[in-house]
Amino acid sequence: WEWYARLAHNQNILRAAWNSLLIGTVSSGLATLLGTMAALAVERFRWARPGLWEGFFFIPIVVPELMMAIGFLLLFGVFEFPFGLVTLILGHTTLNLPIVWLIVRARLKKLDPRLEEAALDLGATPWTAFWRVTFPLLSPAIVGGSLTAFAISIDDFVISFFVAGPNSTTLPIQIYSMLKFSIS
Repeated sequence: WEWYARLAHNQNILRAAWNSLLIGTVSSGLATLLGTMAALAVERFRWARPGLWEGFFFIPIVVPELMMAIGFLLLFGVFEFPFGLVTLILGHTTLNLPIVWLIVRARLKKLDPRLEEAALDLGATPWTAFWRVTFPLLSPAIVGGSLTAFAISIDDFVISFFVAGPNSTTLPIQIYSMLKFSIS
């Protein structure tokens, strides 16, 4: 128990853990909201080039994370955006959005559209039919996508390493720096 007590008093680790939890919570929340809305939009509306939209959401999954991190570094550098928690949240949201989109869209494809049509035939408004029929059926996928996004965000090292500022160290970066220099 001695080492756990020392860990609980290590301010650098505690600050890094707090940053990781904050970034993971905010970025997974944003990715869940945007990914769910995007899945609904791609699945429910007819688009001129549906393959183009699918490709747009698959790019962050297919592109190596190192290339995304370098892209973020260049993008934030060109616009002289200060590195810190905001850049970390933007990077993690971009990394996680396609994951949530994929999970929610897979669930949407399996939903029977006749259930929502039946609610509309029984007098529900489209908004009520969505919240009373579609959303409860989608909620396991939304929660699963959100938890997956949170886990990926907490674990992410590469994007965090490239876009973190001096006061926004995450837990993976802190552990890496401790391994590289000294472990107490």
